[in-house]
Amino acid sequence: MGKGKDKLKSSALRSAWMEISLANILHNVKEIQKIAGKSKIIAMVKADAYGHGATEISTFLADNGIDYFAIATLKEGIELRRAGLNKNIILLSPVDNYYADIIVENDFMPIVTSLDNAKALSETAKSYGKVLSIMIALDTGMGRIGYLPNPEAIDEITKIAKLDDIHIKGLLSHLSSSPETDKSYSYMQLDKFKDFTEKLKSKGINPEIKTIANSGAIVSMRDMMLDAIRPGILIYGYFPEDTCTCDDLDLKPALSVKANIIHMQRVKKGFCCSYGRKFVAKKDSIIGTIPVGYADGYPANYSGNAKVIVNGKTAPIAGAICMDLCMIDLTDIENSKVGDEVILLGSDGKNTITALDIEKGSGMFRYEILTGFGQRLPKQFI
Repeated sequence: MGKGKDKLKSSALRSAWMEISLANILHNVKEIQKIAGKSKIIAMVKADAYGHGATEISTFLADNGIDYFAIATLKEGIELRRAGLNKNIILLSPVDNYYADIIVENDFMPIVTSLDNAKALSETAKSYGKVLSIMIALDTGMGRIGYLPNPEAIDEITKIAKLDDIHIKGLLSHLSSSPETDKSYSYMQLDKFKDFTEKLKSKGINPEIKTIANSGAIVSMRDMMLDAIRPGILIYGYFPEDTCTCDDLDLKPALSVKANIIHMQRVKKGFCCSYGRKFVAKKDSIIGTIPVGYADGYPANYSGNAKVIVNGKTAPIAGAICMDLCMIDLTDIENSKVGDEVILLGSDGKNTITALDIEKGSGMFRYEILTGFGQRLPKQFI
């Protein structure tokens, strides 16, 4: 183990970790930029950058020309500001008026979905001597947040536009079904978005940033890219679904998950491993233990299909994945020993395990898998 990993082990106090390739992150962003044209990129770094480490990823991307970032909670945004990020931070979830001062203090760009919320932000911005940029959310078919595209919404947004110390910077909507092969619903959403935009223009309201394209649209509906696009999982090296891929985006997964073997034992035929005794040795075997479990994001549902990479070969997980530990059948791995590196997600150059493999083996969604690993494992950026 190199000096960097030794330092990580010393600070993390455990023999399991994540490795995040900043080179692959940058590669993926450059791939997206090639097809983005004049559209701005709003980097989705919510949920700790999909488990990859939001402060490190965001500051790295800011140093490489990205000016807009999107997060889901105030805490996420505050962490980015404390890390020194001075770029535009869009707060994607509506926030109670109680927190208006935090939004204004940190110069977040909040999503606004009501006149009442806009008034609270306006009054707070005035008290700070600031003009606050906001994004108006439009619900074109997701059914989650935003104004419905009707005359009442036009009237209310017109009132918001007249408030002091508020600037409507953007109009945002979210596609519910962009990875689907049938694009009719997505284009219905786009039509509603464009129609609403024209009606706002007739009232003298023309936000600088109009955005509806998420990762699925970036891949398969590029006429939706408009003023800005919002790549999420693409940045981290994966397409949103197997039905939504393209040949002109060369994506490289950025995340690997690794651990060291911390215990080994030779066992006799008939020996049982883990909860429920799902693994019973069919012959005399070698069982190793690693300090990663479902509390670290390694899915319990993956137990029956899970494999890892050890010393240039793949080996199956033996029995149920526990909360903090899991066992490996090392019987066919030559010269394995305590301290050997185990790859749960990633590649050794010969063998590869991706989030798609874990998705297929566990029934979990690739988004859940990526974000799940970021909960407890320490991160090393390479």
